[in-house]
Amino acid sequence: MSVWEYRDVSIKFPCSPYPSQKVFAEKVIDCLADGANGLLESPTGTGKTLALLCATLAWRDHVRWKNIKALGGDAAESRVATTVPRVVYASRTHGQLAQAMKQLRSLDSGAAAVALGSRDALCANPRVKDRPTLSEKNQTCNFLRRTKTCEFHNNLNKSEPGQLQVGQVLDIEDLVRSNAKRRLCPYYWSREVSPQAAFVFMPYNYLFDSVTRRSLGSDMMKDSIVIVDEAHNISKVCEESASVAFTMQEIALALSEVSRATFLSV
Repeated sequence: MSVWEYRDVSIKFPCSPYPSQKVFAEKVIDCLADGANGLLESPTGTGKTLALLCATLAWRDHVRWKNIKALGGDAAESRVATTVPRVVYASRTHGQLAQAMKQLRSLDSGAAAVALGSRDALCANPRVKDRPTLSEKNQTCNFLRRTKTCEFHNNLNKSEPGQLQVGQVLDIEDLVRSNAKRRLCPYYWSREVSPQAAFVFMPYNYLFDSVTRRSLGSDMMKDSIVIVDEAHNISKVCEESASVAFTMQEIALALSEVSRATFLSV
């Protein structure tokens, strides 16, 4: 374990950091302390994810203890919990998110974390999973919920509110495995418990697609530390979220309707 102080923040590393990791972690602290946006770059293989997570954890601990002292000692810790910023960590793929969560789990920080994902990755109902496209899966899921014919979602509604244990870090595979055993919907369970998590991991489109972002609720991003990993892929994600796909059949039907409308107007 290596520990050093920077701007009154105690940064803990599980090993002796490379010089580049130390600089990277300190730049993260600069951004958080100054309330600034940061664009940080480091070559592949230099351990930037570890530096990023260690610095962010150090900042959260710094804020928590600072607020405890301000509110009057250890008895105030329960009140302080709501003032410590949540960390929203976004990356391009579920695989990249899983790697970051694996790093967080190895730090044994005590911070609870949960991953959010698509129905494609999280749904446990075969009637939804077997649909060929994500659009059809979403439509089938919405229909089954409205008609109350999804066993997994019905069981979730009947169960006690989900709780995250201290130190629990649940990636996509953990969510599917644990909730499938209990016959609960992993997709909606993860959303239910996300307000309790110190870290919420999600794919890019949850941030950059306005419809998806609104579905998370207004409090998810409020006063949160937002980390966008592998940010060079953002432009492609934004293009995709602002694009609409049409089938040839839909285009042919639209052309037919336009031709008919033109004929009637003449």
